[in-house]
Amino acid sequence: MGDSWIWVLVLFMLALIALAIVGLVAVIRFLSQPSSTKYATLPASAEELRKILQQHDERLVRLEQKMGVAKSVPPSLEISSAPKTPAKTEPPKPKAPGKTLEEAVAGRWFQWIALAALLFGMGYFLKLAFENNWIGPMARVSMGWVAGIAFLALGHQWFKRYPVWAHSLAGGGLSFLYLSTYAAFQFYHFLDSDLAFALMILTTAAGSVMAAADKSRVLAAFTALGGFLTPILVSTGEDHQVVLMSYLLILNAGIFFLSLMGGWRFLRWGGALFTVLYCVGWADKFYQPDKLWVTLGFHTAFFLLFAATSWTQDFRKRKDTDSADALFTILNAGIYYASTYTLLSNINFHGDYDLLSALLAMGLGLVYTSQSMRVLKSKAPHSTYLSTILLGLGASFFAVAIPAYFNKGWITVGWSVEAVVMAWAGLRESRPATRYMAYVVLAFAAFRLIFFDWTGITQTLIWNERLIPYGSALASIVALILILEKSKPRPPEADAVVPILAIAGNLTALLYLSLEVADYWNRQAAVSFWNAKALSLSVLWLLYAGGMMAAGFIKNIKGLRLVSIMTFFVTIIKVFFYDLSELEGGYRVLSLIILGLILLAVSFAYQNRSKKKGKA
Repeated sequence: MGDSWIWVLVLFMLALIALAIVGLVAVIRFLSQPSSTKYATLPASAEELRKILQQHDERLVRLEQKMGVAKSVPPSLEISSAPKTPAKTEPPKPKAPGKTLEEAVAGRWFQWIALAALLFGMGYFLKLAFENNWIGPMARVSMGWVAGIAFLALGHQWFKRYPVWAHSLAGGGLSFLYLSTYAAFQFYHFLDSDLAFALMILTTAAGSVMAAADKSRVLAAFTALGGFLTPILVSTGEDHQVVLMSYLLILNAGIFFLSLMGGWRFLRWGGALFTVLYCVGWADKFYQPDKLWVTLGFHTAFFLLFAATSWTQDFRKRKDTDSADALFTILNAGIYYASTYTLLSNINFHGDYDLLSALLAMGLGLVYTSQSMRVLKSKAPHSTYLSTILLGLGASFFAVAIPAYFNKGWITVGWSVEAVVMAWAGLRESRPATRYMAYVVLAFAAFRLIFFDWTGITQTLIWNERLIPYGSALASIVALILILEKSKPRPPEADAVVPILAIAGNLTALLYLSLEVADYWNRQAAVSFWNAKALSLSVLWLLYAGGMMAAGFIKNIKGLRLVSIMTFFVTIIKVFFYDLSELEGGYRVLSLIILGLILLAVSFAYQNRSKKKGKA
């Protein structure tokens, strides 16, 4: 690299540092201002307030007089015992007229069109210059850096007067800086990966400080995006785990600072998403068992950073916490434990760390339970809702500990417990969004039951590892039904959700029993048991459907009777289209006879019920 390039780099870095210093000074000035100057409000006049209240009372009395309720006008309201003095009233300030279509088109649309035209024009000019070699590689990169710094400076300068224009300039400046550095590294090889990485970090830092200084949401989003794209732009395809993960930690800490300064909670969602994608992508390509503890250390650091973000922004103030904030906390804890469990349960470790997985679940349960108690004692706004969510997390991890130790169905157990707690919190605090999230979580648990937790052949009947996920899911369904039915006031979605839960619960129980029956015969080492297994399944379905029908009659639950009828139809189809063709001799006869007897009993019960209704 020649001496000229060294001077160019020095000037570039000095300019970025200068921008960062300017923005930092603005941030310090903003923080040093008294709160009254930051958030000034115009106090209302007591006399004006009295007049407004008097006018409202007079209108109310006129309405009552028309209805024949009141006959006199109320006395004049007095704000204080001081004698009335005519207040000096200022003429109302004229309202600023809204922007017309003409102003919108000429003032804003033309701005974006002009910017697009300039960018396209500059792009075509540069294309011609590159093709005809009018501008050399060094000049191209230098022009990009100079343009980026100039655009950032102008955006900062014009932000207060022309915010939309300033946003576009600042975003374009960051893009120029990132792309110019990338071109100098990847295409022209003027920079090595370390120097290009350092320049992009400096660009991200300058953009972050400028975004905080100007309170620019758009610039903050551009900066965060550029920061997360930096490792991809300077990647050499080699494994640099410590450098990559350390950079992501620092970047997320900067995003945490930005979100605090500007109140932009969306930034942490983007930071968490990109972090998960980077961790998964790195693990898929480079992870080996000998990197277990370093990887676990970084995962724990990410978890603690995002947990601190939630606690600082959501749980400490507790003024405007919503369901999205609770969801972020739940996902952070769930993803951390899932990733840690996956690493510890690697087949190469032969179960050596199963106890550590269980202890980690117990530890997380203690942490979130203690946080729940702390929030509840504060008696701050929304403290009950937050403490319930945290308590639900703690209970979920306590419930997960034993299944995690035995390496069986812990995900379904955690989701089932969390669904119940979220539904309870949503009902207790009248938050429909939280209840809907609970139903979604329970649907995920059902998905795991159907596609993951049913596999394998058990060694004992009923009391086995399959009972853990299926029993927890069924218990959570029953708990949700009871919560919805006994809640006052009754939630509006209960009429639709309760029947669906009842159907899901019965199908879950029937699926579990069917798997147990099938496994029992599969454990018998003889081909002749195939007929017995098919017949046993038909008998099980018929008996279960009959039990649902009886319960539907006793409790007068129409939905349960309808599920019973559907189960009968499924069994009828199985008997006539499978058993008749596959079963042999006596098994075929038994299948038909048992089906006929049970259906006759059901038919008699319905006719007897109709006869009693007719007499009544």
